[in-house]
Amino acid sequence: MTPTGDLLYRATQRYGNRVAARQNDRALTYAALGNRAARFANALQGLGIKPGDPVAAMLDDRLENIEVYLGCALAGAVLVPVNARFKSGEVTHVLADSAARAVVYAAPLAPAVAGVDGIGSVGPLIGIGNGEHLNGAHGYEDVLVRAASAPPDAQRAPEDIAVIGYTSGTTGAPKGAQCSHRAIVNCTRLQAMVQSMATYGVAAFAGSFSFTSALWGVLYPLLYTGSTLRLLEASDLDKWFTLMAEDGTTYTWLPSPLARAFTAKIARSPKVLSDLQTIVHTGSKVPRDYLAELADVVGDRLIETWGMTESVGPLTAMTRPDLRGLSGAEDLLSSVGRPVPGAAIAVLDENGRPAPDGRTGELGAKSDTMFSGYLNQPKANAESFSDGWFRTGDVGRIDSGGYVYITDRCKDVIVSGGMNVYPSEIELVLLRLPGVREVSVLGVPDDHWGETVAAAVVRQPGADLAPTAVVDHVRSNMAGYKKPTRVLFVDELPRNAAMKVQKNLLRPRFGPETTV
Repeated sequence: MTPTGDLLYRATQRYGNRVAARQNDRALTYAALGNRAARFANALQGLGIKPGDPVAAMLDDRLENIEVYLGCALAGAVLVPVNARFKSGEVTHVLADSAARAVVYAAPLAPAVAGVDGIGSVGPLIGIGNGEHLNGAHGYEDVLVRAASAPPDAQRAPEDIAVIGYTSGTTGAPKGAQCSHRAIVNCTRLQAMVQSMATYGVAAFAGSFSFTSALWGVLYPLLYTGSTLRLLEASDLDKWFTLMAEDGTTYTWLPSPLARAFTAKIARSPKVLSDLQTIVHTGSKVPRDYLAELADVVGDRLIETWGMTESVGPLTAMTRPDLRGLSGAEDLLSSVGRPVPGAAIAVLDENGRPAPDGRTGELGAKSDTMFSGYLNQPKANAESFSDGWFRTGDVGRIDSGGYVYITDRCKDVIVSGGMNVYPSEIELVLLRLPGVREVSVLGVPDDHWGETVAAAVVRQPGADLAPTAVVDHVRSNMAGYKKPTRVLFVDELPRNAAMKVQKNLLRPRFGPETTV
């Protein structure tokens, strides 16, 4: 059995009739998960899939996802998650780059799969759910019912690849990060510890498995610890809290955009707060005062982590002792915590080697959960590692207590008149301006300064906000050279399938008329 398959399948046998996951009025026990995942693994082998073959999975969020993920691990197949928001052209790239030998898809996403170039030659197609399926596709339930329920004999080594997670390319095609069984098993065990997951706990997850990191960051460790996972819609905060109260939820994951609304809601929900033991916040940076407001309400239940697809597991975490006043950080809530066990972080100098203490620069990482390089990308692999350190692309610093502070992305840094300007710190300031709903700050060409600061702003509904107010707010709170000289009001920020802002699409829109 594969290392990942063995770890998770043993959990299904250990926890038996305990409910592994719920969604609306449906429930899946651990025993049923093990049975159906093994059947899916045997079905894949019956369709010609061999250990090491890539299997693409383009799924919306449903209980069957969990069976597919575990089934691929039991079959020794390389799971290739495809973001449910991808269009046909993006799916074409992922299938071609990964050399997928089969595609599992949810019925509502069939049109995106149907539009893939050469979809007929990819291999077997397996459709899940009700709806119109592609010609020649096998029905998911049909292949399960005909397959054996004992796990197949599919041996893979720890360093063999288990998952290829495609990064969200904001300026180019996504790259496939190859994640080994070793990395995923290490991460699964690490996350259970770092996130203080309760054994036999109850979890509420309002995220999406379209983001590959949710597999080893949330799903796998919850299964490993025997938790019951409730799948929810993040947009329905009232239902989220109602179900947490009914379930006695001990763990939940908090997406960054909902930080303030979640804080206000949980402050009025004593039953939910009394049951919750862990609230994990990851994702995009939020203003420090947002986290301070949340910490004031939830105390040491708050866990903050930093990592990326390439690191598989978290690289740093702000954990319970920190929030109990045992932190040695200069400013705990502005940091992303300290390196987790098995990880090391350093600021790299211009030669890619650890720099002297106190410097700000690109952060390098080493970790027991690090990925095995990008698929078909020798140049990117050579550029991504320096003297054993993975170049994260994040700019930051490390204080005397070992706490890590993220300043920005290397590629986003604006060099204006020889000064380095970090967009994220300006964005955090502008989010505090009344009337601002969302903002993206970027550099645009300037004849005098080389680059100048530009701000794309989404206003709150009904807000009467002028460009000069945006500039004045930054000028009042930051050094003058950081103020925007171009302001553009937009209805929404362009985002890719991973919801990252596509600044390359915003940049051409800053014409002379946006100058303030």
